[in-house]
Amino acid sequence: IDDVETEIGKIIKEYEKGETELKSIIRKYVKVALDGFMETVSKLNISFDNFDFESDLLWENKVNEVLDKLIVLPSRINYKGVPAIDLQNSLDSDVRERLRIPKGLEIPPLVLTRSDGTTLYTVRDIAYSLYKFNQFNADIVINVIAEEQYIPQIQLRGALHLLGYSNLAENLVHYSYGMVNIQGFRLSGRLGRILTIDEIYERLLDIVKMKLKEKGGVMDNADEIANAALRYAILSVSANKPLSFDLNRIVNFEQNSGPYLQYTYARAFNILQKSTDTLSIDKVDFTDIIDEK
Repeated sequence: IDDVETEIGKIIKEYEKGETELKSIIRKYVKVALDGFMETVSKLNISFDNFDFESDLLWENKVNEVLDKLIVLPSRINYKGVPAIDLQNSLDSDVRERLRIPKGLEIPPLVLTRSDGTTLYTVRDIAYSLYKFNQFNADIVINVIAEEQYIPQIQLRGALHLLGYSNLAENLVHYSYGMVNIQGFRLSGRLGRILTIDEIYERLLDIVKMKLKEKGGVMDNADEIANAALRYAILSVSANKPLSFDLNRIVNFEQNSGPYLQYTYARAFNILQKSTDTLSIDKVDFTDIIDEK
């Protein structure tokens, strides 16, 4: 293939149209990827109620319906040869405040399609947002998406407002999270330097087993300890901050970590088990440990 990008563009265009054979092939590999994904997250006791396929919205014409409405908006412009929406000059200060758009933030034009006519992520996300509100009769929709999607999520809310869905736009929340770094390992998607969560989990498991061997612990608990180490390391950092993993630190049995909490719980449980007093949680005064802030 001489021009890979052109060929990929052709495949995307045919897939968006719903070409039968292509749909079957791509869905087959999507299923393989999802099965692998679920195998990974199940190690951390994470589950999902269901998965939505963005392509279904394309084939049901929901994306084109949104696109047709966007194209005729007064704020539609031509940007670098493709249709776009001028959000910067279409949202007044009151609207920006209601949509949680910071003062002074320059909002780039929302590009609607590529030069070959295929749609872009944010346009498809408009259709998906409408689906989520309608499908579940939701008052609020929370999108858990990486911090780097900050601007696209603002564009999404702005576009919903211009389309007449102001209430939905105001109740669409971007719960952002920072990206993960591994100390001692330089990650680069462009260069193919990646470390999967499976690999991180296996490394943690090796460290846990080594520590258990040193302490004479029970190896049967290794998976639970590695699980706690990884989950706590993620939850202990504010979601929108970058997460830097020091694998040795997050399995430290003697400081703030998942394994440390498990160890502390086990010690406290043993003390209570040996106690001859009848203890009631209702009689405990927690006043001194409540943080009023």
